[in-house]
Amino acid sequence: MIGKGDIAYERALIYFREGHNCAQSVIMAVSDAEGEEVPLELITGTAGFSGGIGFSGDACGSVSGGVIAMGVFLSRKGVKQEAIPKAGARFLRWFKEEFGVSNCYELREGKSFRSTKGKCGEYTARTARKVVDIIESY
Repeated sequence: MIGKGDIAYERALIYFREGHNCAQSVIMAVSDAEGEEVPLELITGTAGFSGGIGFSGDACGSVSGGVIAMGVFLSRKGVKQEAIPKAGARFLRWFKEEFGVSNCYELREGKSFRSTKGKCGEYTARTARKVVDIIESY
């Protein structure tokens, strides 16, 4: 049986390959896995996260999108706003343990965005899966 995390993983890969950025791919994949839509403005509003915020190579878009998705879906589950930062911290700890850093440039090892698409797609898919796992743990 395919779980919600697996759905998020597969959908994130599809969205990323279709040309959505990391943040958008995570949010849309989590939305699909949870079976709940998010406003289009939330997706278009995250366009600036491309390439580590405006192609600066700073914060990974998967991280940004993951934190946004957790905030949306945990609040929909009735989790109090004061508790959501703890979920974000838990997620960020996992991301850094899993991948070593949360900085886009370092994750890409200084290489171009175009040459690291496969690697970034995998970060994005694994992030979407973990975000769903965290949401489902509440």
